[in-house]
Amino acid sequence: MQPDIAQTRPSRLSEAQRAEAVVLYELGVFNRAQLARHYGVRRDVIDRHFKAVGAVKGRRMGARIDQLNARIDARQGARRERRREAEKSNIALLDRFMAALLKAEREGRLVEFGARLPRV
Repeated sequence: MQPDIAQTRPSRLSEAQRAEAVVLYELGVFNRAQLARHYGVRRDVIDRHFKAVGAVKGRRMGARIDQLNARIDARQGARRERRREAEKSNIALLDRFMAALLKAEREGRLVEFGARLPRV
């Protein structure tokens, strides 16, 4: 006769496993049945521990979402800054071009200036 699989599973989790299980559950990564399978224990072991510590599924999702949003904002801020720098550079180049164009007009060399421009 084969032993019942439920009887062969350990009935306890280590302190580290309990802490990890709570974090995974509260982040919404796994449900209780998945955690029981992951740690190789019966579901009631997980249920008892979560009841004792007051674990609530998804409780930490708000904090995780805030972290992800902060990362996204930081990346977008860096991109915006690079775009601003590129725009400043382009404006400076345009200013130099316009100054050269005006100078050529004042000196009566506008035709020469235009001859160097590519035809569109």
